[in-house]
Amino acid sequence: MSRLRKLANDKLSKVADTPEELREYLNKKCEYGFIWDGKKYTDDFNYFKNYHTVSPREFSKTHIGVCWDYANYEYAYFREYFKDMPCELYYIELAKPPQEATHTWLSYKENN
Repeated sequence: MSRLRKLANDKLSKVADTPEELREYLNKKCEYGFIWDGKKYTDDFNYFKNYHTVSPREFSKTHIGVCWDYANYEYAYFREYFKDMPCELYYIELAKPPQEATHTWLSYKENN
């Protein structure tokens, strides 16, 4: 089985029964940052050029990521455990030199 097929078939562990519980879980258990060369970077982003997006499965194991990773994890979690709740991912980019900024988030609709 290919690595991509295995990742696609891997289920995320259930950590919450509601979106609110998922948000609480992420706030308590996860950190904003990334891992590079085995080291966590949570406040020194001089190494951000070495960042790479992680899969939702990897995020669930390391509990560290940036907004892109959080949003991808949330999207995968919603698709798996909140199937009846419509959700969408959004990405925004401000490309204004010298510093470019981006953000990604998940939006969902309750009581559809």
